[in-house]
Amino acid sequence: MKKSKYLSGLGFAALLVLMVLSPTARARAQAAWQVLFNGTVSNIEVIDGESGPVVPIYFSVPPEGESESYGVLIETDVASKEIKITRVKKKGPLTERGDCPKCMGSKKCQDCYPAGSGKNTAGYDCYGCNATGDCPFCRGSGICYTCGGSGFPTGCNTCGEISR
Repeated sequence: MKKSKYLSGLGFAALLVLMVLSPTARARAQAAWQVLFNGTVSNIEVIDGESGPVVPIYFSVPPEGESESYGVLIETDVASKEIKITRVKKKGPLTERGDCPKCMGSKKCQDCYPAGSGKNTAGYDCYGCNATGDCPFCRGSGICYTCGGSGFPTGCNTCGEISR
C-alpha cells in the first residue's frame, strides 16, 4: 500500500516537472500579460484578439443628467509583459463635441462685453452675436450649423470638429 502511494506521488511529481519543463507550458507562462491599472496591479484578464492583446476597460456611469469625460492612455512593455493603463477623469473640457467654438456652447458670445450681453466695449451692438448674446455659428444651440455638430471626415470649416 505504501509503495503504490509512493509511486503515485512520484508519478504526479514527474508530471508536474514535465509540465513546467515542456516548451508549450513555458510559452504559456511567458505569454501571460500583467495589467497595471493606474499604477496598481490589476486582475483584469487580457484577451487574445485578432490584432493582438485586448483589455476591457470599465467606466462608472454618471448620475442621470450628468456627463463625465475620461482620458485613457494604454502602453505596452513587451520586455516585461506589462500593459499599463492610465485612466484619468477629465475636469471638463472647454468644449464638448458639437459645441460652438466661439461661445463654447454657453450662448454667451465672447465678443460681447460682458460676454453674452449683446454689447461691445463701446456699448454698441456686438458684431459677433448680432446683439442676441447667442453665438453666430451655432445660434446658441452649441451645435454648429454647418455640420450639425457631427463634423466631416476632414473637419468642419466652421467649428473644426472632426468626425470620429
